[in-house]
Amino acid sequence: MREFLKRTKLNIVLISVLLIVVGVMLVVNPEFAAVTICRILGWILLISGVVSVITYFVNKDFEFGQFDLFVGLIETALGVFVVLRPESVVALLTVLLGAVLLLHGFLDIQDCVQAKRCGYARWWLILLLGIATVALGALIIWNPFTTNAVLMIVSGLSLIFDGVSDIVIVSRISKIVRQIDREPEDRF
Repeated sequence: MREFLKRTKLNIVLISVLLIVVGVMLVVNPEFAAVTICRILGWILLISGVVSVITYFVNKDFEFGQFDLFVGLIETALGVFVVLRPESVVALLTVLLGAVLLLHGFLDIQDCVQAKRCGYARWWLILLLGIATVALGALIIWNPFTTNAVLMIVSGLSLIFDGVSDIVIVSRISKIVRQIDREPEDRF
């Protein structure tokens, strides 16, 4: 169990650092960063699609209802489109970033409930971070901004906030786990 917690903590910290890096990129050069992120996602789709198509033809086991070829062709086509025309996908990127923030915020709120159940006195701090992350995600999806550049900068700042808050939450949860480990277990 301890190994699982260490891996989970490492994964969350790595994802948080990635969010911070992407956030800084969006703040420093919003238009270039947005197009670059779209191109990277396009290449991922394209490669995944090609692998799915190849797997379909190489796989000797035939099953009705198998959608590898269909899914692979769709992924490949979308990947080519995004790689060639990333500017046309930037608006979708902001919705995706908003959705990621919403998801992270809801997970933070869930962590808050767990922290409260474990007796962590500052569970409300995790709740506040979660609510703020949800609010930022909703703001980005709603998009009340006048230009894409402003939206990208706000998205970048939101990702930085989310990355930092996730690191804070992970450190608090790690503290709770250490406290629980130190408590003697009831043996009845």
